[in-house]
Amino acid sequence: MKHLIPLIGVIATYLLSSCGQSSEQKALADKQRTDSIIIATKDSVKRAIEDSIKISNGVSALLQTKSLVKNAIPFVESKVEESKIAQTNADAQMANIESFHFLRSVQDKQSQVSNEVKVQQSINDRLEALETVEKIFRLAYDEMDGIEGKRFHSYSEFESFKNELTKRVRDIERKTIDESNSATQLEKFDFSKTIKDENFAAEVNDYKRLHPAQ
Repeated sequence: MKHLIPLIGVIATYLLSSCGQSSEQKALADKQRTDSIIIATKDSVKRAIEDSIKISNGVSALLQTKSLVKNAIPFVESKVEESKIAQTNADAQMANIESFHFLRSVQDKQSQVSNEVKVQQSINDRLEALETVEKIFRLAYDEMDGIEGKRFHSYSEFESFKNELTKRVRDIERKTIDESNSATQLEKFDFSKTIKDENFAAEVNDYKRLHPAQ
């Protein structure tokens, strides 16, 4: 019995020591778990804020593009009207050339008529191309209708919407050109590149400033 007392004391000490370590380990594990939750929450909030900022910037850029497209319509339309005036003047010039002129040879008349036909064709081609471009801008603007009211839950959702919008506008552009008589003249035309061109944007904004009512 006397021999058992020291043994019992050692066992008791060990058990007490083991219980203490388990409590500390449990507290440490709880702390690590809590820290992990805090870090994960912070990361989640950070990503949500970053996503929100990216969405806001993306929507803002889209709305700026929509505004540019809207302002570009009357700008392109003004170029159409200029070409129509040039067409009328060219028709009048042709009528004048074809009329009788004293002391003018038949050869001179034929040469003048031939040159004026080229001028007319050039004006007509430009007019048709401009009318096609105007139509593309109008259809593209229609596709952008309602952007202001769109709500996105993530930046990836916004990206999908923007990519789909770009695809629809590109399809409209190709279809409109293919159905026109201006496929050759507009072979290098690219709607997306045009609206990103700083010179084009500057011309549109200048026209808008001079014609605020349109």
